[in-house]
Amino acid sequence: MANIRGLKKEINFQFADFIDECYECIMQYPKKRSKLEPIIDKAVNEYDELIIRVNEGKHNHEKSEYFNNLRADMKAKLLKLFEELSKEAK
Repeated sequence: MANIRGLKKEINFQFADFIDECYECIMQYPKKRSKLEPIIDKAVNEYDELIIRVNEGKHNHEKSEYFNNLRADMKAKLLKLFEELSKEAK
């Protein structure tokens, strides 16, 4: 397991990449802005939740398992967000 700072950077990078993708879709399809902005808001909320969970994990006795589960949750949340983006960007 990488360190906590590395995990936070990974979360930040993944969600920033997703939000950039959303803004690119908005630039390509300006009429869909009202449908895409809630997805961006949802991504920001998911990001905040994950960072809070990382900070809470510092006090967990089973750190390795906790952070592995957190990483799996991050990937699942991003997959769901990308599916929503794909659906709305069509």
